[in-house]
Amino acid sequence: VELTGKETQRQLEHWLLRLLAEEYLEERLQAMKVARLKRETEESLLRQVQKKLKTTEDKLQRIQQEIEEENRRHVMASQLQKLQMAEMGLNSRITDANSRLAVID
Repeated sequence: VELTGKETQRQLEHWLLRLLAEEYLEERLQAMKVARLKRETEESLLRQVQKKLKTTEDKLQRIQQEIEEENRRHVMASQLQKLQMAEMGLNSRITDANSRLAVID
């Protein structure tokens, strides 16, 4: 069975179209693989950034708690100092009063 020129041309065109379709599908498959790898990489990076952000937030919260505790200690120390000064003032008055009583006696 011999093919005519038109049949041969049609068969060549069919094969050419098939090759082009296969090439297109292969390119699409590669593009999909690249897109998947890119997406997976972005998701992985996002998870890493979220983990670091959580760690940083935790550290900041601990630092804030330490600052608040230090502020409370500072306020208490200031109040203690005021009380001690008031106590010294009272002791001085008591000493003065006792001295006056001793003079009266």
